[in-house]
Amino acid sequence: MSKLLLMRLAVLVALSTSARDFSYTYEGQTLTYTVLNENAKTAYVSRSPNHDISGKLIIPEIVKDGNTAYTVVSIGRNVFCNCYDLTEVTIPNTVVSINDEAFSNCSSLTKINIPDGVSYIGPEAFEYCSSLTEINIPDGVTSICINTFSGCSSLTEVTIPNSVTTIQDMAFEGCSSLTEVTIPNSVTSIGYMAFKGCSSLTEMTIPNSVTTIQDMAFEGCGKLTKAEYSSIETLCNISFSDSYANPLYYAHNLYINGEKVTHLIIPDSITSIGNYIFIGCNMTELTISNSVTSIGFGAFEGCSSLTEVTIPISVETISQYAFYECEKLRTIVVRDDPKPLKTDVKAFLFDPITTLYWGRPLDNFNLNELGTLSNLTTLEIGNTVPEIPDYKFYNLTKLKYLTLGSGLTAIGDGAFKDCSALTDVVIPVAVETIGTNAFAGCNLDNIIMGSKVKSIGEMAFDGCTAETVYITTPEPPTASNNTFSNYSGKLYLQNEQAKHTYYNASPCWNLFDSYAMVEPTALEVSRNDSTDKPGDTIQLTASLEPDNVTLPQIFWRSTNTEVATVDNNGLVTLMGREESSAATRAAAQCKIIAETLYANGPVAEIDISNGATSDVTVVIPDRTERSEIDYNAPYEVYTMGGLRMACEIDALTPGLYIVRQGSTAKKIAVR
Repeated sequence: MSKLLLMRLAVLVALSTSARDFSYTYEGQTLTYTVLNENAKTAYVSRSPNHDISGKLIIPEIVKDGNTAYTVVSIGRNVFCNCYDLTEVTIPNTVVSINDEAFSNCSSLTKINIPDGVSYIGPEAFEYCSSLTEINIPDGVTSICINTFSGCSSLTEVTIPNSVTTIQDMAFEGCSSLTEVTIPNSVTSIGYMAFKGCSSLTEMTIPNSVTTIQDMAFEGCGKLTKAEYSSIETLCNISFSDSYANPLYYAHNLYINGEKVTHLIIPDSITSIGNYIFIGCNMTELTISNSVTSIGFGAFEGCSSLTEVTIPISVETISQYAFYECEKLRTIVVRDDPKPLKTDVKAFLFDPITTLYWGRPLDNFNLNELGTLSNLTTLEIGNTVPEIPDYKFYNLTKLKYLTLGSGLTAIGDGAFKDCSALTDVVIPVAVETIGTNAFAGCNLDNIIMGSKVKSIGEMAFDGCTAETVYITTPEPPTASNNTFSNYSGKLYLQNEQAKHTYYNASPCWNLFDSYAMVEPTALEVSRNDSTDKPGDTIQLTASLEPDNVTLPQIFWRSTNTEVATVDNNGLVTLMGREESSAATRAAAQCKIIAETLYANGPVAEIDISNGATSDVTVVIPDRTERSEIDYNAPYEVYTMGGLRMACEIDALTPGLYIVRQGSTAKKIAVR
């Protein structure tokens, strides 16, 4: 074992034990020393008489007690504490430790040299040395202790050596003149209030070794403009215990490996976005990968330039204040998924939101807890939402555009009551019940309802002008005379037979003048190709024939949302849960269905198998008894893309085609 290491160990073990003291005068300054090890002839500085040391102090390497010489290896606790007139200190190269509060409150100290051999600087060693402008920390120091440099308000620059692994609580608190700190790649943790009140700090580089930053580590760093990390993974692997710990809270500008981030992409390697990770970041765009399952407390709080957020299907929880005070956030998209999304109180600041797409069950979507949607103009409900609970979107007076998903089966009482800017509504094909006062006070001019509506509650459309009402269900839904408040508008029904049925239905329906619609005869769907990776999308497009169909709306749904979901625009998202085995996913059956509002209207089915789409099968149900194609009678042939072929089947080139005869359609393969 080396002599130096022995001395260091001796210092740490023996400082608190009783030993012989003696005084020694050097360069006119008298100090008290304590023998540390008689055999090794080592001593440490233990007292300064009456703390009256002033001016320049030189501590010698060798001190004598009579004729016996001792090597000075340490500066003890509180030795120079409150030596207000001490201005400069020279410490000998033999010293290996500077102990607790050694120079605390030396408010006139402007210069001190710390020898390279020093491996330990104790808590509060230089606390409130308010005139100290620079400090060198030797390579052997492994930790910047509690309050070591706190209150050093004139300190402008600090270089922390690669030997340091921890920056402890309040280590640089109140170093208000500190403009730059270099944290080496050896540091793993930054303590509580470590840089609090460093109000002149403009840049901070966090190395990839740092895993923990404690509460309020950077609180009050108001001039911090740049926070740099080596990678997003580095940032996401840090544990921030509160918002003031993350330098981004003040910096606003995030830099990754020297590049300023304006479009933040959360990569597939990240599964959880921790607390306060991106708080205050000045990004304008955000992409969250489908690997992310949770978004932590305050994760994007105060991202004031962010205008749009899309929550992917993988996210299961969003914690409090995750997107709070994102003052320019206008659009939120929550992708379709049948799983509930757990969203804590004030996860979003909803007040500025103007456009909302919500594709999760609405049970946990509580406006009373999450905020208000007072400025919402556009609302789209995804296809995996089964119902609109009672009064869920009540009194959204600026709501002008509403799209309801094909998965809806029920619209609750007062669900959209007093949404006074709403002038049109399309009730999807699967809805069976519309609650009391559901759209009362909405000023609806056009009301369109699908083929499965069975009951409509009292005053459901009270106060609506109802210039036109469309409904395709063959049997009139149960309704009362006050379901509508205006019966002077036109009632459009699917066909002449429906007109007769509704004319004989009372109350309610016989009060309208009714008209027959133009029904669709064909539904054609095209698609793009895709891979089978979870999260990938497939765009489906559909068109109806004839061109003058009264209700051209297409509704999309999935028969197995564990395999794939589809939004209102025909965008299919492959789910492919990662926890499922490949064999399980391959065996899962799923079809994407495209259908109209019409009863017994044309339907398109697209098979999804292990993430790949099949060709489109178009089904046009016969309204009487379905029969096969009679190829001896006239028929029409179409390509899968909808192009009509002017030829017989025998003349077709190999491929897939649709053959239509009357109300019957069949997909054929020509080989």
